[in-house]
Amino acid sequence: MAFSTNVNDYSKNLDSLLGGYTPARTSFYTGQRGDVNEFLSRYRSTIAGQTPYSAVRERAENEYGVPQLRTTATTLRNTLNQIPYTTSAASKGYDINASQQNRMIAQQTSDMAPGVTAAETALSNAELGADKRYQSTLDQQEKELRPFTSEQSMLGEALAREATGFTTEMEAKLNSYLEKMKQGIALSTTEYQEAQAYARQKLQYDQAVKVAEIDAAGKLAVAKANPYSTVGYDSGIYNTQTGKKTGWG
Repeated sequence: MAFSTNVNDYSKNLDSLLGGYTPARTSFYTGQRGDVNEFLSRYRSTIAGQTPYSAVRERAENEYGVPQLRTTATTLRNTLNQIPYTTSAASKGYDINASQQNRMIAQQTSDMAPGVTAAETALSNAELGADKRYQSTLDQQEKELRPFTSEQSMLGEALAREATGFTTEMEAKLNSYLEKMKQGIALSTTEYQEAQAYARQKLQYDQAVKVAEIDAAGKLAVAKANPYSTVGYDSGIYNTQTGKKTGWG
């Protein structure tokens, strides 16, 4: 069975999986909608509380003095590169031949080059330090979000069990029947029929988990990209400042 990957189609996918829409599922979807939205709300709040990547980068560079060092290194490098032109311009009107001018250029370049190299080395070292600090902060932020990945998986499984009625007890019993069959132990007629019924529910459950995973992955990606917008259970993205739907229509 193929399912839509549009995050708007969660209930539609479940309707398809479970045999079509029924009015009785309205309250069921309402309950699941609350579970999902509460989870997404906590996820968005955590991201919104983190420092934006651009600000993390700026703070790291300022800590290591990168802006000032970059300005100094750039200015010195430009000055060094301009020596032939500035020397030529300064020599006009004086009795200086080309050979003398070249020696002047070489001398000025030789005198200035070590300072330029030192400035660029200092900049490179500072950028390296800032990069490490930036990456360390990002790693910490990702670490703060990891529990949501585990919770997403558990929530998806819980919603799938709720949707299909396939309990952990049923799964354990199905596995016990399958183990018997692997060992060559014949099942009774009742056990065989029950195993078939559980196997059908297990198939529905596995498919429902995939539906939930597709839906959750899409919503988490949207929430991470824009934590200041909200993603409804099976609706669109809403800007919390304007209250207007902005996409995924």
